[in-house]
Order: sequence, then structure tokens, then C-alpha cells
Amino acid sequence: MRKEMLQNRKEFGQRLLGGLIVSLMAISLLGCPVVIPPIVDYEHHHGYVVTVKVPVDADKVFQTALELAQSKPEVTVVKIQEKSRQIQTKELVSGKKSSAFIKVTQLDAKKSQLMVTGSIEEKNARKAARNLALQIVQNICDKLGVQYTVISE
Repeated sequence: MRKEMLQNRKEFGQRLLGGLIVSLMAISLLGCPVVIPPIVDYEHHHGYVVTVKVPVDADKVFQTALELAQSKPEVTVVKIQEKSRQIQTKELVSGKKSSAFIKVTQLDAKKSQLMVTGSIEEKNARKAARNLALQIVQNICDKLGVQYTVISE
């Protein structure tokens, strides 16, 4: 009887350990999209829009975006709206006038959405506008230490 109880305890321990390992693997796989958010870009009539959900507080994302914009001498910050977390900039890209609109929205306590619209005042400048918006988002994510994946629509 004692031998049987020890055997049952051993089997129970093995099942518990196995269940724990499977649970931890499932949790880590489910958490993966939070750790590596996708950057989604698409064309809009105002330019190219790039969005990403960032696992960082919106105020920190906004401050990082503002610091990066203000640190670049070629970028002019046209408008800052701290309450709504919006920044409008302009600069010359390859001799062409360009502008960017940055908006950060709080999703929950630890997540925010970053949206950047890039536009260049020239016909057929879609690729340059896309690159401008993508570069801004990538610079902000890099400064925040956020890994990302680019997905084009």
C-alpha cells in the first residue's frame, strides 16, 4: 500500500511538472505579439500612415517622439499638442518639402498606439512618404527599446 502511494505521488508530480511546462510555453507564445509588435503601414489620401501598438505608456512614447524630433536640426516642429499627444513636423527630404503628423493614443496602463502620417509635396512620392513615416516609427521604437516587425498592407 505504501509503495502504491509513493507511485501515485510520483506520477502526480510528473503530471504537475509537465502541465506547468506546457502552461509556461503557451503563456510565452501568447505573449510574443506583445513583445514584438507589428508595424502596419498603408496609403492614405493625406500620405502614408504607419501604426504600431507599443508596450509602453503613451506619455513616454510621446516624450520620446518629441525629443527625437527636436534633436534633429533638419526637422522643424510646427505644432505640439501635449494634451492630445500630437506633433506636427516639417523638413526637407532630398530637397522636397515633407511633413509628418505623429499621434500617440493610450490603449491601457502599459500599452499605447503610435500613428505617423508622412507626406511629401511631390507627385508620385509615395515610396518616399512611406519611408519617412516608417523611419520615424522605427527611430521611436529603437529609442524605447521596442522590437518590431514591419507588415505592409
